[in-house]
Amino acid sequence: MNVEAAGQRVEDLLDQIAGRDEVAAELTEELVRELMALYGAGLARILERLYRAAPEALTDMSADPLVAGLLMLHDLHPSDATARVEAALEGVRPYLASHGGGVQLIGVADGVATLRLEGSCDGCGSSQVTLQHAVEGAVLEAAPEIERIEVEGVAPPGGAGGLIPAESLSLRRRDPEWEALSGPLDGIADVVTAQQVNGSTLAVLRLEEQLYAYRDGCPACGGSLAGARLRGDLLDCPGCARSYDVRRAGRAAGDGPDLNPVPLLEDPSGVRVAVGAF
Repeated sequence: MNVEAAGQRVEDLLDQIAGRDEVAAELTEELVRELMALYGAGLARILERLYRAAPEALTDMSADPLVAGLLMLHDLHPSDATARVEAALEGVRPYLASHGGGVQLIGVADGVATLRLEGSCDGCGSSQVTLQHAVEGAVLEAAPEIERIEVEGVAPPGGAGGLIPAESLSLRRRDPEWEALSGPLDGIADVVTAQQVNGSTLAVLRLEEQLYAYRDGCPACGGSLAGARLRGDLLDCPGCARSYDVRRAGRAAGDGPDLNPVPLLEDPSGVRVAVGAF
C-alpha cells in the first residue's frame, strides 16, 4: 500500500460525495479529520515509547516507505527534512557519478531545498533532464513537504532561472521503475551495443570500468548508435560521425542536441535501468 495513493483515493471519494450531497461531504470531512487526529495521537504515543525502549528499531522502521509515509503524514518522522533529502541524494549519486557528475545539498529552509549540480552535470545541456528525473523525484519522494527546489549549476532551456516549482515535476508521485538489463554485457568495451528493455532500444557501452546507457538514436541524423566505437571519451555516430562526450552525459561535441541518457545502476545484484524515467 502506498500512503500517497491512499490519500489521493480518499480525496477522490470526498470529491464524489461533495458532488452529490454538500451536508454529507462536510460530515465526511469532519469524520476524516477526527480519524486522522486519533491515529496521529496513537502513533505519537507509540513512537515516544519505542524511542525510549529501542531507538534503533525506530530508525529501521522509518526506513520502510509505508511507515515513513504515515509518519510524514502526521509530522512524526524522526528525521528532519534535511536528513531525508540528504539520504535521497545519496541514493541517486551512483547514477550521477556514472556520467561524471554529482550533487550537493546546500540547505533546506522555508520549504525550499537548495542543491548544486557538480562535475559534468554543471552547466551541461542535459543537466535539466538529469536533475528532473534523477534528483528531483527522489528529493520530493523523501520530503513531500518541500515546496520547490532551487538549483545551482543547471542550464535550463531559454536561460530561465534555476527555481523549479515542485508541483511541476512529473516524478513527484513515483519513483522510476528499475528494470534489469538482461542483454549480454560480457565483452562490451569501446563499442556500442543495442539492447531492448521493455519495448525501448538502448545504446549501451562500457568506458573503462563504467557502463553507460542512452536512448538509441543519434539526435543529429536519427540513425542507430549500434556499432559505434569510442574515440577516447567521445562516441562517434556511425551514420553522420557526430561526436558525443560519454562521460559528460552525452553532451554533443559542438553545436547541436545531446544524447538522451537513461539512469543506470550497476551493483552486485546486476545492472538496472530506469527506462520509464524519460
